[in-house]
Amino acid sequence: MGIGGMNRAVAKYPLQAMILSIVLGAPSSVLAKIGYEGIPPFLYSGLRYAGGGLVLLMVAWHLRQRLKSSDSLDLLIQIILQLLVGGTWFYALTLTQAINSSIIFLLTPILVYIGSVLFLHEPRSDRALAGSLIAFVGGIVLFGAPAITGDPSKEVIGNGLLLISSAGLAATIIHSKKILRDDNIHLVLAMRWVVTGLVLCVLSLVLENPSDIKQASTGSIAALLIATFVAGSLALLLFYQALEHMRAEDSASIYYLDALIGSLAGAIFLGEILSTLTLGASGIIIFGVLISHPVHVNRMRYYQKLKHSNFEEFMRWAKREYLSAQKFISKYF
Repeated sequence: MGIGGMNRAVAKYPLQAMILSIVLGAPSSVLAKIGYEGIPPFLYSGLRYAGGGLVLLMVAWHLRQRLKSSDSLDLLIQIILQLLVGGTWFYALTLTQAINSSIIFLLTPILVYIGSVLFLHEPRSDRALAGSLIAFVGGIVLFGAPAITGDPSKEVIGNGLLLISSAGLAATIIHSKKILRDDNIHLVLAMRWVVTGLVLCVLSLVLENPSDIKQASTGSIAALLIATFVAGSLALLLFYQALEHMRAEDSASIYYLDALIGSLAGAIFLGEILSTLTLGASGIIIFGVLISHPVHVNRMRYYQKLKHSNFEEFMRWAKREYLSAQKFISKYF
């Protein structure tokens, strides 16, 4: 499937694409922890952002995407937000557990929902709010009593940085929803990541010893590559392309799956401790996601597009649904 085919698939199935992006990107904190065992943190994060950004830059060049002069300020805002999110998140992981990242980033969907109503003027949805709150309760049950290890003072600083990163991510999602389009998405994301990567690499030269990468194990290098190209550029692109075809608030509850998958990965691969209520809490999170999103994707897209505001459009939609059901019944019954 080419780039155009992927774009069409995401436009047709935004919900599935959003879920796939979360599944691919959720283990990022676990991959970072593995990568840190042989690669200095700022160098790891700089290489990840620069490498993923170069991939997106090549795709943008292939598609001949260009930035308009009016996009300059928005691009600068995107870069500043990405630096805030990336720099604080990667450094925080050196001070606290990967599982704590999943706990604190439970705040991101709530902040996205609030921001989408306040700044994007999206209509308030009782369905999306209810689903987000249910999923949030599941997150509290799942991560309510994580084990705290290491120096408590470091945990406090690390978790504080994660709070800043979570707020920055919410702001990035809301701003991206406002500016990203099919004709600029690859280029904006590429520039955002490349510049962030270069800045973090410079910080590595000042604060770290980049030559330590020579001691990196095969596992550390593999973690960096997976984080760069799969959990990085591919997951990022899928997320924002899907977001273009969804309301920002509708993506909020899906983001709880990131916390669930990321924490399970931390428990499996890093031995970090999870609550014994994992299974029940996971069910609550999934239930919240289902509440927020109708099971039938095509129906969801029609409802979002039409919103029943135009009677003629609604009747055309109803007729198509009726003919589709009639065809199905005549074929099988």
